[in-house]
Amino acid sequence: MKLSDLRKHKKFLIAVVCVLAAIAMGAVFLQPKAEPEDDVIWREYPVKLGTITASLDGSGLLEATGIQHSFDVDLKIDQILVEAGQEVKAGDTLVTYSKTALQEKIDELTASLQAAQRALEDAQNNKRKMQLEGVLSQTQGQQDQETAYEGSKREIENAIQNGEHTVAQLQEKVVSLQEELRQVSMSQDGTAASADLQNLMAQMSRLKKDMERLQASNTAAAGDQQIAALVQQRRELYDQLDDIERQIRDAENTISYLQRLEQDLSGVQQQIASLRVQIAELEAAQQQVPTTSPAPDPTTEPTQTPDLPEDPPPTQQPETELFPETAADNGQLSVLKAQLENLLADETRLKAEIDATADPSDQLASLRSQRRSTERSISNVNDQIDAMEDSAQIAEDIQKKQSQIDNLQAQINALSAKEEKIDSLSGQIEKAIEDINTANFDLETQRIALETLETNHSAQVSKTEANQATQSQIDALTVETLNNAIENAQAEIRSINAELSAAQALLATPALSAKADGVVTLVSYTEGDTVPAGKSVVTIGDSGEKCVAAEIPQEDIGGVELGQAVELQFVADPDNTISGRVVEKNLVPTQGTEGVTYTVKIAFDEPQEELLQGMTCSVKFIQKRVENVLTLANKAITLTDGKQTVIVQMADGSHEEREIKTGFSDGRTSEVTSGLSAGEIVVVAG
Repeated sequence: MKLSDLRKHKKFLIAVVCVLAAIAMGAVFLQPKAEPEDDVIWREYPVKLGTITASLDGSGLLEATGIQHSFDVDLKIDQILVEAGQEVKAGDTLVTYSKTALQEKIDELTASLQAAQRALEDAQNNKRKMQLEGVLSQTQGQQDQETAYEGSKREIENAIQNGEHTVAQLQEKVVSLQEELRQVSMSQDGTAASADLQNLMAQMSRLKKDMERLQASNTAAAGDQQIAALVQQRRELYDQLDDIERQIRDAENTISYLQRLEQDLSGVQQQIASLRVQIAELEAAQQQVPTTSPAPDPTTEPTQTPDLPEDPPPTQQPETELFPETAADNGQLSVLKAQLENLLADETRLKAEIDATADPSDQLASLRSQRRSTERSISNVNDQIDAMEDSAQIAEDIQKKQSQIDNLQAQINALSAKEEKIDSLSGQIEKAIEDINTANFDLETQRIALETLETNHSAQVSKTEANQATQSQIDALTVETLNNAIENAQAEIRSINAELSAAQALLATPALSAKADGVVTLVSYTEGDTVPAGKSVVTIGDSGEKCVAAEIPQEDIGGVELGQAVELQFVADPDNTISGRVVEKNLVPTQGTEGVTYTVKIAFDEPQEELLQGMTCSVKFIQKRVENVLTLANKAITLTDGKQTVIVQMADGSHEEREIKTGFSDGRTSEVTSGLSAGEIVVVAG
């Protein structure tokens, strides 16, 4: 097909699709609108008379009843000596257990008992600790509160005392100022024409002229700070000079010390050389002494000896008297060698000291150069200080003149016009009175603060007493909790002791014996199994009597009571519901793969001969049951704004919303107490 033909075919298909779409949309718009409820699916829930039962569900296993034979502790079976159907007599051995496993159990119980005893001791110590801490906390809190109160009280009382003293001083000042004001008012002095005032003014004029002259001659006077800085600099230079002098002395002492060492070393070396000469002479002299040695071999060349001065041959004497001084020479040679060793040791020591002592000659030259430089710096600073002290003297004279001027000005002010004095004194009196008022206000504030402190302290004491009462209640609760912990620990110790005693007693009789004559109806375990305490190992009795054993989790065991009604449905007969009742509730726990459980035994209300041992069933422990009441599924009830409502389908097909009230419920179905009648239909959308 050509490309142009494909394009034409495509355009034709698009046109057909558009026409079909337009027809479909027109059909939609032209179709009449349906009622909203026509598309709603309603689910119906009838209101009817019935029975509502609340139950606890579980599962059980059919067992034959009879005399149960069990251990009082967890034991490991060694041998099983009977089998189901075997007839036994009272006292026959049924099962033996492992003494090794029992001993391990005893050891485990002993360790558990020790741990429980430690837990009891810890609980008792915690109780005592809590009581002591409570007493300490209460005592410490009271002490801290009283200490803070007494401190604040003393502080406020001191402030009140100081305020009263201040008010008294200000009052005295007012009296003094008022007296001075009275005297000034009566005085005739203090006018502008007063002779004293004129004299003071003349002195002031002369001092001001002197001041101007000094200032003109010392426009660039140095300040005390500059002189002080130079003095400090000179002091630092003197310190540097002292340090340099000390280093120079140390270096000179070190050099002298080295020189002495070198002199000592030279003397020791001279003595060593002298001793070596003496020793060599003595050794040479000893070599010339004849001996009784064998005659030399004529074939051997004579030994080369150093050239020695020839001595006249000695006079022949008997052998015992030949060279009698040899022994003395040997003693002298030993002494000389000992002296040589001592001198060699001294030589080594002196060399080591010389090597360990650094030669400070180069440092000494540098230090002497630093000393000269420092001395020049000190001289320059002294010159600057001398120059500045001359200028400072002028500045000091200026300060003295200024002080005299200030003093005269004060005297002139004191002898100013009478009206100025009166105004000044009046102002001071007013100021002192204001200060008295302020001091009285502060004093009153402190007194109010003291009253407030007393009131707050009383309130705090009351509050503390209330808190202590509350704390006492809390402590009582804590003590009760600790007492419970102590009682629990004691109970655990008693339980472990009982189990330990039972285990120890079993060591004497390592077997489980028949309690009565009968037939073995059930052997629940095999050899090598570990049997929990209280669990039946062998059952002896009538196989026609049966019961159901159910394992109840620890969270549900509280909902099971002796005599409680039970409904059972066996897997072998699911359409038949059998009634029974709880006849045994074993509170000894069993630890399994699904947690802690407790065994409950259920007896049938009527004999069930067709049921066989080992069959399983579902169990319902009836907790509450109401009969012949209106019932409605919970799915049909809606809770709106705290009200229960339903939608009722009327006879004409319309729907009506209605408020109802409910009673007992099992979680799926509820009892209707008002708002509905039997036979009505409740619907739910969707």
